[in-house]
This record gives sequence, C-alpha cells and structure tokens, in this order.
Amino acid sequence: GVGDSIMKMDFSNAHLTIVVAPIDLRAGFLRLATIAECLFGIPVTKGGHFVAFIGKHRQICKVIWCDNKELGTLRAASRQG
Repeated sequence: GVGDSIMKMDFSNAHLTIVVAPIDLRAGFLRLATIAECLFGIPVTKGGHFVAFIGKHRQICKVIWCDNKELGTLRAASRQG
C-alpha cells in the first residue's frame, strides 16, 4: 500500500548536523559527503551521521547519510521558502 513506501529514519544512534550554506544542492551524495568531511570534519561515509544541507534561500533541503547497508540521499523542497 501507500504506507509501504515511506522511509523510516532512525536518528537514535546518530549525529544530526544542519548546514545552512550557499552550496549547490544539485550535487549528489559523493560531492556533499566530501564537503561535509573536508569543510566540517563530519565523516559521513563512516556511518553514524546525518547531514542536512539547507540552501541559502531555505527552499531546498538535502539530507545525506551512510550506514552498513547503503548510502542515502533525501531531497525536500519548500513551496513557501
């Protein structure tokens, strides 16, 4: 059904970092993970971290993470900003 496609994220054993910066959010996981590691010292690819990048106009948010099974990217857009 419809509820089967909803992704459940478990933040209980992870760090969440919110980055508000003029970063091109068209970038994929690898580029955003490199930015997180090089500029902010967040080792996303080692697991245990969720990084939410919010565009400078607060209209787009992209969350990246990595666990022992997969790399993840979630994109959300605001209609109001």
